[in-house]
Amino acid sequence: MEREEGVNVTLERVGDEGDEVLWLEFIPGSRQNPFNWSHRKKWTITILCCWLTFQTASTASAFAIGSPGMSKEIGAGHEVTALALGLYPLGFGIAPLVFAPFSEAYGRNPLYIITTFLYAVFFIPQALTDSIATICVFRFLSGAMASMGATMVGGTIADLFASQDRGLPMSIFSTAAFAGNGCGGAWYGYVEQNVGWRWTNWIQLILASTTWILMNIILRETRGSVILSTIARKLRVTTGDNRYKVKADEERSSLAILIRVSLSRPLYLLATEPVVFAFSLWIAFAWGVLFLLFEAIPLVLKKVYNFDNGQTGLAFLALTIGGILGGLTNPLQEWMYKRNVQRKGPEARLYSSIIGGFLFPIGSFIFAWTQGNGPWWPPIIGIAIFTMGVYMIYLATFNYLSDCYLAYASSAMAAQSWTRNVAAFAFPLFTTQLCSVFPYKAMYRSDERNR
Repeated sequence: MEREEGVNVTLERVGDEGDEVLWLEFIPGSRQNPFNWSHRKKWTITILCCWLTFQTASTASAFAIGSPGMSKEIGAGHEVTALALGLYPLGFGIAPLVFAPFSEAYGRNPLYIITTFLYAVFFIPQALTDSIATICVFRFLSGAMASMGATMVGGTIADLFASQDRGLPMSIFSTAAFAGNGCGGAWYGYVEQNVGWRWTNWIQLILASTTWILMNIILRETRGSVILSTIARKLRVTTGDNRYKVKADEERSSLAILIRVSLSRPLYLLATEPVVFAFSLWIAFAWGVLFLLFEAIPLVLKKVYNFDNGQTGLAFLALTIGGILGGLTNPLQEWMYKRNVQRKGPEARLYSSIIGGFLFPIGSFIFAWTQGNGPWWPPIIGIAIFTMGVYMIYLATFNYLSDCYLAYASSAMAAQSWTRNVAAFAFPLFTTQLCSVFPYKAMYRSDERNR
């Protein structure tokens, strides 16, 4: 019987005929187990994955800030441009329902490599085309590929860190998503203004390609069961002994069944579990308003305060600041969780969402009430407060559903993600119509008459 370093082999007779099976599992402290990798290796992979999250998040606001120039050049109407903005999160919401089983069967590494490559490639037709239909198609496909830069990162962190150690990496992951939304507008506002909207795609292609190269060099498979499966396959080949197996492989259903469950179970939980429905609806509304802001910020700042595209892009940094401020509250939430989890259970995850639930409407009110009634900075403060509230709601919901549903946590999170991204798709479609009844238009016209 041949052994692999760091792996225990257990002989067991299974079935009615007593067939022998050699089960493989990690021994305690095995360096092949991702839980036992060095801190440097864990954090290198975590930071790279969070950078991918940051980059895929920035794509949403980059398009929003570049869309006026694109619309003018190719002759696309504002409504169709808004549709293209919303198709990106729609791809984000749908694709994980199909892709999730592949990470379970084949590991996370191949999915990261393939989807990041396609995410980069799909910027090329967007940069070259003069057709809004082509842009819409590839925006959706880009969102589908980019979704792995968000949905799988949480799983990667769970592969690397024990439950009690996940607070900081999960906070960095969530902050990266919000910071990316803000920095995308800030970076590409001046790019669009100085060299044109097509270069917002070329630069993203360069960054995504660089990320893909780094992933090929640095990234390693982190899913423990897939690592064991690779070792078992190697032993079967080198020894000619087909008894080497991994229990996770034997217990796993076929890929077709996994895809069917992945597509149906999140919707089933959404329809039958009040907790999943309520929290999904809450974060979906908050996320929809966040994407509504991608359209509303340029409308308000350009019309009321005469900002140019570069200045408007800088205003998106309020989203980044709000996400960072939300992240800074995480140590307090973690302290309250550890102090009260024995008495409260999973509900101890929700303390920060109480504060976020207040900050969300307060920030929205400040943004809506102060624009046109004074200088430009009060609405920006409102955006930062709003984003801080959304961040706190998002992270609390993420952790709460994970703790509540345990074995079905991934399905509960998929339900939340699908609902959230469908709202992000829908809200930009009526932003202009909604803003048409805002006071800023009347104030703007009054200012024009007084000049």
